[in-house]
Amino acid sequence: MVVVDVEPSGNGDIALQQVFKDLDRARPIRRIFTTLRRDAGEECFITGWSADEDAPCPVFIQKVEDSSCGISFLVYSEGNGGVRLRPVDCEEPWSPDSPNQWGEPYLFIADEGDVRE
Repeated sequence: MVVVDVEPSGNGDIALQQVFKDLDRARPIRRIFTTLRRDAGEECFITGWSADEDAPCPVFIQKVEDSSCGISFLVYSEGNGGVRLRPVDCEEPWSPDSPNQWGEPYLFIADEGDVRE
């Protein structure tokens, strides 16, 4: 089982707890291709976020089964503050105050090929 427990932080105001059935081992990632902000998509760095420290922490991808989405890849934080993304052409440090970055509680990825590393 994978438990995603997110608390409000500088990364976002969402509080939630979700449980997923794990189908494979988790592995760390650093970059991902996403269409969250642009229909054409963009490559982004991604990090986990710790609500306790309001700071970056490791982020993982894991194949899971979810009752509403079926089988997909879950991207989640080791911390309790969700995940944070920034475009690869943005060289600034991780910061919840940056208008070039954004937070999500977690992500579902249909195609593992969208993970860049």
